[in-house]
Amino acid sequence: MFAGMSVPTHIELLRPTLDALHRLGGSANIIELRDQVIEDLSLSPEVTEQPHPGKSNWTELEYRLAWSRTYLKIYGAITNSSRAVWSLTPKGHEMTTLDPQAVARFVREQSRREREGKVGSEEAHDAQTTPEAEAETASWRETLMNTLLAMPPDAFERLCQRLLRESGFIQV
Repeated sequence: MFAGMSVPTHIELLRPTLDALHRLGGSANIIELRDQVIEDLSLSPEVTEQPHPGKSNWTELEYRLAWSRTYLKIYGAITNSSRAVWSLTPKGHEMTTLDPQAVARFVREQSRREREGKVGSEEAHDAQTTPEAEAETASWRETLMNTLLAMPPDAFERLCQRLLRESGFIQV
């Protein structure tokens, strides 16, 4: 699709990024995600190895993929953990189509609202310990075990992939 051409824009990479996450079981680290997009789009080394201008040691593709991930995160289709593992949100799992221009408009609108101060800040509330909360905490192991046993095999496999990626493993 993009072989032998210039690096796709971050808007052009929105759908391939989302598709790559679907193919990788719903979660991936940055390297796995980059490699899957390169494979899916059959990008040539000429495109993938183009350096990003400036002091960065990133390639232009990596830079644009980072912006694509950011846009998809703001849109609510993907999220990331502190370990740089990106995963599909429930919204992202359900998405069968994606209008890149609609995503770009949404992100621009969110940015405009934030600049104007219309987006309210979320405050974290400390949970107070109550007898009900303590009783709920006491049964977490049983709840977890029941949930794991009720999972279909492919869902359990995706969960294991996510846990391994969160633990720092690569190429899961």
